[in-house]
Amino acid sequence: MNFKTQLFLVFFLISGNLFPQNLKALVGGTLIDGFGGAPIRNSVILIESEGIKVVLEVEKLS
Repeated sequence: MNFKTQLFLVFFLISGNLFPQNLKALVGGTLIDGFGGAPIRNSVILIESEGIKVVLEVEKLS
């Protein structure tokens, strides 16, 4: 393994991207769109420390 690869791995591990500490999932609820869109029933909302990352329906998880 060359020096650049080792350096990249060190920065990657330090950044916390490999093991997110503050990841939460809200599963199965109805998400209401505050702008008048259709509600998403049986939703999955992935929340990381900075905010909402993904919103989708349970059926679309693979």
